[in-house]
Amino acid sequence: MQLTVMNDRSQGGSVESNGVIELMQNRRLLHDDGRGVGEALNETNIYGQGIQVNTRYHVQLFDYTKTASMQRQIQLVIDEPVAFFVAKAESDDISEATNGPANQIADFDGDLKIHLFPQDRKKILVRLENMADLFDGTPAETPMFDLHQYALDIWAAENPTKPKVGVKITERTLTNN
Repeated sequence: MQLTVMNDRSQGGSVESNGVIELMQNRRLLHDDGRGVGEALNETNIYGQGIQVNTRYHVQLFDYTKTASMQRQIQLVIDEPVAFFVAKAESDDISEATNGPANQIADFDGDLKIHLFPQDRKKILVRLENMADLFDGTPAETPMFDLHQYALDIWAAENPTKPKVGVKITERTLTNN
């Protein structure tokens, strides 16, 4: 059996005894506890009251030999919640200009998170994050993602009347150097 507890902020937790779990979301101390901070952990609002931190916990208790963890799917929902944008307008020139046929992107047999960051004209930073880990089990074969084909698909989606051109891919470090 596995118990997974997730939320949208830093937390601490421990098992004090068999069957008892302690979760610390926002620790508040009125006096220094002598554990290195050198002051009390007493964050207050403008009225001098202790701050309230609201969060939503996601809990999954499951037999990992019979079912898969939902940790990565829930993490995506927490990290990137659905956002609604509404604008009142007679027409929307941007949507009308870009509302073309959908293009198929390169396949990936796994949990992949893709972020696109425009850098300059005809230049996009693509950040790929493989969301799978050891808790998700070990796949029989390492899934592969064709980044070159993905870049060509992006080009084709934005330039439907132009022929596909070669793309240049430059690998960067996690710090974007």
